[in-house]
Amino acid sequence: MDSDANSAVKKIELFNHSQQLKFTCRVVHSIPLMMSAVQVYFADKLSAVSHLIGTDQLPTLPQVRY
Repeated sequence: MDSDANSAVKKIELFNHSQQLKFTCRVVHSIPLMMSAVQVYFADKLSAVSHLIGTDQLPTLPQVRY
């Protein structure tokens, strides 16, 4: 895992049954923001991204009630 004082990055490679590289995943974590992102690459092209957010960014029940 690559990291410095403020972030950490992990690269994961996924191979098929023939040992051919099919997907590369990166998990990036920001320590000061306490937020993470997952990036999935297929053939060196970004295919999917997800972001993990903190509970302080989600609405409370009274905020979403009619």
